[in-house]
Amino acid sequence: MKITAIKARGVYDSMGLPTLEVELENEKGQKSFAMAQRGLTKGEFRYFSLRLLS
Repeated sequence: MKITAIKARGVYDSMGLPTLEVELENEKGQKSFAMAQRGLTKGEFRYFSLRLLS
């Protein structure tokens, strides 16, 4: 199944911080959504958030 459209938008997570949401659409018109999650725990494999300061 082929992906026919990808949309990305900036949204706010439950803590009010900016994050990324992505929408994918396939050739059948089915849509899926995903949001970059952010956790409060600090483990060995955690990611680092890079934000521009304005």
